[in-house]
Amino acid sequence: MRTLDVDGKVVATREEAATLAPLSATAVATLPDAALFAGGDPARTIAVAELLIDGRVTSRVLVSAAPKTMTLPDPGLTATWDGDRLTLTATKLARAVWLDFGKVEATPSDNAFDLLPGESVTVTVASKTSAAALRRALSVRTLAGIAAVKS
Repeated sequence: MRTLDVDGKVVATREEAATLAPLSATAVATLPDAALFAGGDPARTIAVAELLIDGRVTSRVLVSAAPKTMTLPDPGLTATWDGDRLTLTATKLARAVWLDFGKVEATPSDNAFDLLPGESVTVTVASKTSAAALRRALSVRTLAGIAAVKS
Protein backbone atom coordinates (compact mmCIF):
# COMPACT_ATOMS: atom_id res chain seq x y z
CA MET A 1 0.00 0.00 0.00
CA ARG A 2 1.33 3.40 -0.99
CA THR A 3 -0.16 6.80 -0.40
CA LEU A 4 0.98 9.42 -2.88
CA ASP A 5 -0.05 12.75 -4.27
CA VAL A 6 -1.05 13.25 -7.90
CA ASP A 7 2.49 14.42 -8.74
CA GLY A 8 3.99 11.15 -7.45
CA LYS A 9 5.36 12.26 -4.07
CA VAL A 10 5.10 9.28 -1.71
CA VAL A 11 3.34 10.29 1.51
CA ALA A 12 3.36 6.87 3.22
CA THR A 13 3.99 3.17 2.56
CA ARG A 14 2.83 0.01 4.27
CA GLU A 15 3.56 -3.64 3.50
CA GLU A 16 1.98 -6.79 4.84
CA ALA A 17 2.64 -10.40 3.94
CA ALA A 18 -0.51 -12.41 3.33
CA THR A 19 -1.41 -15.96 2.45
CA LEU A 20 -4.39 -16.04 0.15
CA ALA A 21 -6.48 -19.11 -0.56
CA PRO A 22 -7.49 -19.65 -4.20
CA LEU A 23 -10.91 -18.32 -5.24
CA SER A 24 -11.49 -16.53 -1.95
CA ALA A 25 -11.36 -13.13 -0.32
CA THR A 26 -9.03 -12.38 2.56
CA ALA A 27 -8.96 -9.22 4.68
CA VAL A 28 -5.36 -8.07 4.97
CA ALA A 29 -5.88 -4.71 6.69
CA THR A 30 -8.64 -2.37 7.79
CA LEU A 31 -7.49 1.23 7.71
CA PRO A 32 -9.47 4.35 8.58
CA ASP A 33 -9.17 7.21 6.08
CA ALA A 34 -6.87 9.15 8.42
CA ALA A 35 -4.35 6.30 8.37
CA LEU A 36 -4.90 5.40 4.72
CA PHE A 37 -4.34 8.91 3.36
CA ALA A 38 -1.68 9.82 5.94
CA GLY A 39 -2.83 13.42 6.33
CA GLY A 40 -2.48 14.20 2.62
CA ASP A 41 -4.72 16.75 0.90
CA PRO A 42 -7.90 14.76 -0.01
CA ALA A 43 -8.16 16.63 -3.33
CA ARG A 44 -4.64 15.54 -4.35
CA THR A 45 -3.93 12.24 -2.60
CA ILE A 46 -4.57 8.63 -3.55
CA ALA A 47 -3.94 5.29 -1.91
CA VAL A 48 -2.64 2.51 -4.13
CA ALA A 49 -3.14 -1.05 -2.92
CA GLU A 50 -1.23 -3.64 -4.89
CA LEU A 51 -1.07 -7.41 -4.64
CA LEU A 52 2.39 -8.66 -5.51
CA ILE A 53 3.16 -12.27 -6.28
CA ASP A 54 6.84 -13.10 -6.74
CA GLY A 55 7.57 -9.36 -6.89
CA ARG A 56 5.14 -8.75 -9.78
CA VAL A 57 1.97 -6.63 -9.45
CA THR A 58 -0.98 -8.91 -10.16
CA SER A 59 -3.76 -6.64 -8.93
CA ARG A 60 -4.06 -2.92 -8.20
CA VAL A 61 -6.77 -0.72 -6.68
CA LEU A 62 -6.61 3.08 -6.49
CA VAL A 63 -8.68 4.81 -3.83
CA SER A 64 -9.22 8.51 -3.24
CA ALA A 65 -10.81 10.16 -0.23
CA ALA A 66 -12.74 12.67 -2.32
CA PRO A 67 -13.11 11.24 -5.86
CA LYS A 68 -15.69 13.81 -7.03
CA THR A 69 -13.62 16.77 -5.94
CA MET A 70 -10.13 15.48 -6.76
CA THR A 71 -7.91 17.94 -8.55
CA LEU A 72 -6.44 15.84 -11.37
CA PRO A 73 -3.48 17.38 -13.18
CA ASP A 74 -2.61 17.19 -16.83
CA PRO A 75 -0.91 13.78 -16.73
CA GLY A 76 1.91 14.84 -19.08
CA LEU A 77 1.48 11.82 -21.33
CA THR A 78 4.02 10.85 -23.94
CA ALA A 79 3.38 8.27 -26.66
CA THR A 80 5.97 6.17 -28.45
CA TRP A 81 5.09 3.88 -31.33
CA ASP A 82 7.12 0.82 -32.31
CA GLY A 83 5.26 -0.85 -35.15
CA ASP A 84 1.89 -1.86 -33.70
CA ARG A 85 3.03 -1.29 -30.10
CA LEU A 86 2.10 1.95 -28.33
CA THR A 87 3.87 2.91 -25.11
CA LEU A 88 2.27 5.62 -22.97
CA THR A 89 4.17 7.24 -20.11
CA ALA A 90 2.68 9.60 -17.50
CA THR A 91 4.63 12.22 -15.57
CA LYS A 92 1.67 12.72 -13.18
CA LEU A 93 -1.36 10.64 -12.19
CA ALA A 94 -3.48 9.61 -15.19
CA ARG A 95 -6.84 8.19 -14.07
CA ALA A 96 -8.97 6.09 -16.43
CA VAL A 97 -6.77 6.37 -19.52
CA TRP A 98 -8.86 5.63 -22.60
CA LEU A 99 -7.42 5.17 -26.08
CA ASP A 100 -9.70 6.29 -28.89
CA PHE A 101 -9.05 6.06 -32.62
CA GLY A 102 -12.24 7.81 -33.74
CA LYS A 103 -13.58 6.29 -36.95
CA VAL A 104 -10.42 4.27 -37.55
CA GLU A 105 -10.98 0.61 -36.77
CA ALA A 106 -8.40 -0.30 -34.14
CA THR A 107 -8.41 -2.55 -31.09
CA PRO A 108 -5.87 -1.94 -28.31
CA SER A 109 -4.84 -4.96 -26.22
CA ASP A 110 -5.70 -2.97 -23.07
CA ASN A 111 -7.81 0.10 -22.43
CA ALA A 112 -9.30 1.99 -19.47
CA PHE A 113 -6.33 1.80 -17.11
CA ASP A 114 -4.63 4.06 -14.58
CA LEU A 115 -1.02 5.22 -14.80
CA LEU A 116 0.84 6.35 -11.72
CA PRO A 117 3.37 9.19 -12.03
CA GLY A 118 6.44 7.96 -13.89
CA GLU A 119 4.75 4.76 -15.00
CA SER A 120 4.53 3.38 -18.54
CA VAL A 121 2.27 0.84 -20.22
CA THR A 122 2.70 -0.77 -23.61
CA VAL A 123 -0.32 -1.96 -25.57
CA THR A 124 -0.54 -3.65 -28.94
CA VAL A 125 -2.97 -2.05 -31.39
CA ALA A 126 -4.60 -4.46 -33.84
CA SER A 127 -5.70 -2.71 -37.03
CA LYS A 128 -5.62 -3.03 -40.80
CA THR A 129 -4.95 0.73 -40.93
CA SER A 130 -1.42 2.04 -41.54
CA ALA A 131 0.76 2.98 -38.59
CA ALA A 132 0.80 6.62 -39.76
CA ALA A 133 -3.02 6.75 -39.84
CA LEU A 134 -3.22 5.19 -36.36
CA ARG A 135 -0.83 7.84 -34.99
CA ARG A 136 -2.94 10.63 -36.51
CA ALA A 137 -6.24 9.13 -35.27
CA LEU A 138 -5.10 8.47 -31.68
CA SER A 139 -6.86 10.50 -29.01
CA VAL A 140 -6.17 9.82 -25.35
CA ARG A 141 -8.73 10.67 -22.71
CA THR A 142 -8.39 10.63 -18.93
CA LEU A 143 -10.66 11.74 -16.10
CA ALA A 144 -8.81 15.07 -16.31
CA GLY A 145 -10.04 15.45 -19.93
CA ILE A 146 -8.56 14.93 -23.37
CA ALA A 147 -4.84 14.61 -22.83
CA ALA A 148 -2.31 16.41 -24.95
CA VAL A 149 0.03 13.57 -25.92
CA LYS A 150 3.61 14.25 -26.93
CA SER A 151 5.14 11.85 -29.43
